[in-house]
Amino acid sequence: NIDTHIFVLRYFLSSLSILLRLISLSLRTKLHYALLDKLAQMVKAQGGDESYIYDPSKFIDSKYHIEVLAENDGYVSNIDALAIGNAAMMLGAGREKISDVIDHSVGIILNKKVNDKISIGESIATLYSNKENIDNVIEVVKKAYTIGDNLVDSKLILKIIK
Repeated sequence: NIDTHIFVLRYFLSSLSILLRLISLSLRTKLHYALLDKLAQMVKAQGGDESYIYDPSKFIDSKYHIEVLAENDGYVSNIDALAIGNAAMMLGAGREKISDVIDHSVGIILNKKVNDKISIGESIATLYSNKENIDNVIEVVKKAYTIGDNLVDSKLILKIIK
């Protein structure tokens, strides 16, 4: 009966699709753990505690998580890396002078990269801070982002020097 054959074929294709998804997930999971293991080896080789790689909850968390929101629609055409580094230093992630103490619980996550499409009010970065008033840092991060109307030609290799 043709209906039975179609049903069996659909069941087979559905099962094959599920199997392929499971294999893909398994391979990604194996790769994920292989990468974590390599990172843990590098941390240990430098005298660090590799257990933090497998249990990120051990890291100290900052008091405040502040989203920096886009003020324009468009595409990210440039991010000023020096400005982002200075903003991180202002949060306490680096030193302006040798006597400054580094706060290992603070930092910046860039949520939008070059050529990402953004809308007004969307988070471009997350600031992790132990300081309550960081309006100046928020402004530095906002100014570090250049928003344009079009995608930019971003080259990974600018020049090969021989």
